[in-house]
Amino acid sequence: MLIRFLKCLILVLFCSTSLSAQDFSNKGKDFWVGYGYHQTMTGINGGSQQMVLYFATEQVTTITISVPSVGYTQTLTSGAFPTVLTSAPIPKFGAQDVRLNSESALPLDR
Repeated sequence: MLIRFLKCLILVLFCSTSLSAQDFSNKGKDFWVGYGYHQTMTGINGGSQQMVLYFATEQVTTITISVPSVGYTQTLTSGAFPTVLTSAPIPKFGAQDVRLNSESALPLDR
């Protein structure tokens, strides 16, 4: 009887430990984005679609979007209050074409 009680007590203690979920947050300072090539990106100036990035901030923030391999840089600054910023369209033609056309991460027409 005592052994059964001890087994139940151990089982209750083992199962009653506190559980916590992982913190899945998208807050941070360094992000990577892939701009994959698609068949609809053909024609004059790479088609009609535009890739823009959206940023939500809670304080004054300076955001730099850069693609060093093609020399592209864009800087945004948010206000002091919660703000949503939208970037200018990311280049998809010309010397600063940032689209990926293969798994090697090289720009198109290079």
